[in-house]
Amino acid sequence: ITFYICFEALSLLTYGIVATNKTVGSAEGALKYFIYGIISSILLIFGLSLYYVTYQTVDLYEIYMANNGNVVGLSQINFALLAILLIVLAFAYKMSMFPFHFSLPDVYEGVQWETIAIINLSVKLTLALVLFKI
Repeated sequence: ITFYICFEALSLLTYGIVATNKTVGSAEGALKYFIYGIISSILLIFGLSLYYVTYQTVDLYEIYMANNGNVVGLSQINFALLAILLIVLAFAYKMSMFPFHFSLPDVYEGVQWETIAIINLSVKLTLALVLFKI
């Protein structure tokens, strides 16, 4: 829960940063960025909930120890793979990786280059470090 709240708090700050330019393009970009962020948030919370339902925990070490040497059922594997896929897609959406980079021109259209640098350095670096830690 803490991870999700921090993830969304970071996103809300970036939506505000995008809207600071006070132009029509900036407001439109912030609104599009907000909508894309909502989609990413939905993917993340659904993936985390599927992961919890599958293993009854979110601790990676407990899951490793519980499945070490045991045969996992086919339905459990399918839900786990779907959950991991949704979590990775949410991170890819927030980090604007390959299939999801189509939203960047719309968001960055009315934004100053300093703002783009802040968003890219703070958000994407933080999310990359969290994904690496997981």
